[in-house]
Amino acid sequence: MKTSIRKKLTGLALLICCAPLCLSGALADELLLSAEETAWIADHPTIRVHNEMDWPPFNFNVDGKPAGFSIDYMNLVAVKTGLQIEYISGPSWNQFLDMMRDGELDVIANAVPTEERREYMNFTSVFSDQPVAVIVENTTTGISSLESLRGKRVAVVKGFRHHEYFQREYPDLELVLEEDTLACLYAVLEGRADASVGSFPVSKYLIDHQALIGLRVAYISRDPELASSNAIAVRNDWPVLRDILQKGMHALDEKDIASLRQRWLGAESIQVAKEGSLALSVKEQAWISEHPFIRVNNELDRPPFNFNVDGVPTGFSVDYMNLVASRAGLEVEYISGPSWGEFLDMIKTREMDVILDVTPTTKREEYMDFTTAYSKASIAVVVRSEESGIRSLEDLKNRKAAITDGMFFLDYFERDQPETTVITEKDTLGTLYAVMEGRADAAVDVFATLTYMIEQNALSGLKVAFVYEDETQDSLNAIGVRRDWPVLDWWPRPPGHPPARPPGRRRAQSAPPGGR
Repeated sequence: MKTSIRKKLTGLALLICCAPLCLSGALADELLLSAEETAWIADHPTIRVHNEMDWPPFNFNVDGKPAGFSIDYMNLVAVKTGLQIEYISGPSWNQFLDMMRDGELDVIANAVPTEERREYMNFTSVFSDQPVAVIVENTTTGISSLESLRGKRVAVVKGFRHHEYFQREYPDLELVLEEDTLACLYAVLEGRADASVGSFPVSKYLIDHQALIGLRVAYISRDPELASSNAIAVRNDWPVLRDILQKGMHALDEKDIASLRQRWLGAESIQVAKEGSLALSVKEQAWISEHPFIRVNNELDRPPFNFNVDGVPTGFSVDYMNLVASRAGLEVEYISGPSWGEFLDMIKTREMDVILDVTPTTKREEYMDFTTAYSKASIAVVVRSEESGIRSLEDLKNRKAAITDGMFFLDYFERDQPETTVITEKDTLGTLYAVMEGRADAAVDVFATLTYMIEQNALSGLKVAFVYEDETQDSLNAIGVRRDWPVLDWWPRPPGHPPARPPGRRRAQSAPPGGR
């Protein structure tokens, strides 16, 4: 019974975000395929299609399952044509392009047709248009058009349409080439770039879901040459496959496409999830009747995830806890005031039942059960403004790093980098004060929390030295449940939420796992 409720809710969430779309009459319509096309499908029943890890809401990966608008669209076309799809996950965009050139990949599900790409790919008609946005830091002024980018450092994804466009039309730009859109946003936050240029919906999605406080949309391009008009790209030695896919696209039901667009690109209401039903066993219902209230931690200073405003628990994690508790019929009693380390002790002594925003570790499994991660956040290092010698964890060797007591990073420095002197503080604000007072050279914590605390407390003289660009180093937020209550060990991921830790990417041996 330990994972019964968790499996039901997790399954429900994955059903929402990963399951194939229900087709209205998709199988009833038959394509008028030529004899050559029918024979080709018989000889090539399965095609290899690219799946990106980090381009939500169009093409990303959830727990090893391809997800997003482009993925669902590709699945619709496959159903229409009778083709089977083998998704290839893990490579970067530029690597996918190389794989198409070398014949190691058959289809790219979303690509902008360009003259250069037509040399080695055939394209269907465009199925999705996306505006392109210029993203800058909140304090940046003077950037309100593409022309105003001249002479600036602009971060773009290597191999993307924007890369080709700026090389051709704006040769006076200093291009900062990155592997993905998230890395471009990090480049702006770290001060390595003045602006990031990329798909507006993708940039906005990442800013919202990664809690990248401090970024804003400065400009949305009107230039049709720069727009992301996505078509399906096919290796050029298989023109018949391009024709088959095109016929499949023409045969799609407009209602299905509209539903797909609303699901991934429309306004998503949290009320939809709230009203979902939850099937509980008799034993689970009895447990809830005997334990109608659960005690959950509420931190005072962990914005924007878990903090307190005028005595009221607030933040993303608190709202999420309230949402799922309401679906299960549980009441939440929040405990506010203790430090993070004290909350961990309270779980050990069973003075508290649930702890939010916790990273699973072997040591913690001795006294907690864990759900799957329901969110993630980027880890950053903050230093004094005049500091220029800290750009990586290696640079913290023989220096002092301030970390919140009980945070998971303590294990990393103790185990893998003992040359760093660790100064523990009660909370994030304390770590920032330690840097300002000269007691520490750097503070290590979640980027969103660090920047929020700096802005809210007007801590001038501090800056973000770097944000980890490897997503496997993100802070993973799971739910910790006291070990003697395994029946309570369940948690769904929000519909359409990106993976907590994408598969297919290797962690560098010396890199620290993220989290608290």
